[in-house]
Amino acid sequence: MLQSHGGIVRVFPVFPAGQKASFYRRRTFGAFLVSSAIRNGKIPYVRIESEKGRDCTLVNPWPGKKVDVYRDGKKGEMLQGDWLVMKTKTGETLVLGPQDAGCFGD
Repeated sequence: MLQSHGGIVRVFPVFPAGQKASFYRRRTFGAFLVSSAIRNGKIPYVRIESEKGRDCTLVNPWPGKKVDVYRDGKKGEMLQGDWLVMKTKTGETLVLGPQDAGCFGD
């Protein structure tokens, strides 16, 4: 469900089609707590809590799509590309979702 290696975070890198699952606050490399879900082969959101304020690199779980980033509940930047690189602050919570998906929940 979650893979963190070499400073790169991946959510649901290999997951059976048709299955649904979620995880909450799994610790990753770089002192991040990551939460996400998958339903019908789609990932509605990725939530990242930064414990140490380090840069976070996430493999884009929405290939080919732009990604909205919400920082502590406020709309922040829009990212795109295969790898999403984000600067974080200690204690900051980021919620990411495909562009224009609106509120993707927890």
